[in-house]
Amino acid sequence: MKRWSQISRNPFWIKLFNWEYWPTLAFYWPMFVYGPLLALRSRHACFFTAANPGILAGGLGLESKFATLQNIPEALRPKSVLAPRGRDLALTIEDIRRAGINFPLIAKPDIGYRGFLVKKMDTPDQLRAYLSLYPIDFIIQEYLDYPKSLGFCITGCPMPIEAKSAP
Repeated sequence: MKRWSQISRNPFWIKLFNWEYWPTLAFYWPMFVYGPLLALRSRHACFFTAANPGILAGGLGLESKFATLQNIPEALRPKSVLAPRGRDLALTIEDIRRAGINFPLIAKPDIGYRGFLVKKMDTPDQLRAYLSLYPIDFIIQEYLDYPKSLGFCITGCPMPIEAKSAP
C-alpha cells in the first residue's frame, strides 16, 4: 500500500494518467483518425453537434464562451464581463466594477480551449498588462475559490419539455 501511495503521488504518473496534463497534439491526434470514422458511421459530417445542441458547432472550440454563458441562468453562472479587443481598458475596468467583480479575477479568451491563456489576475495593473499582450476578446470572470470544480455531461433522452399534472 505504501508503494502505491508513492507511485500515485509521483508527478510523472499523475501527468501520464490524467489527460488534462497531456500536450495538445497528444490529446487530439487520435480524433483526426477516429472522428472521420465516426462521421462515416453516422453518415453525417457534424455528428458531434448533437452532444451540445445549444452551443454553436456543438462546442467544437470555435464558439464564443461568453455567448454560451448567456444561455445559463444568471444565478447559476459566475459574474462575467466581455472585454472586446481594442476596447479602452478604462471602460473594461468600469464594466468589471459595475458587474461587482473584485480582484483577484480570471481572464480567459472568449474563444479558446483546454485552459489556453486562462490566468488569475491579482491587480488592475496585471490585468492591463495581460490584456495588452493579445489582440483577442477576453472574458473577465469573478474568481471562485471553491475546493472542487465539477462538470456535467447528461446522456440519454432528456426529460420531457412539457410536464403534465395529475388530475
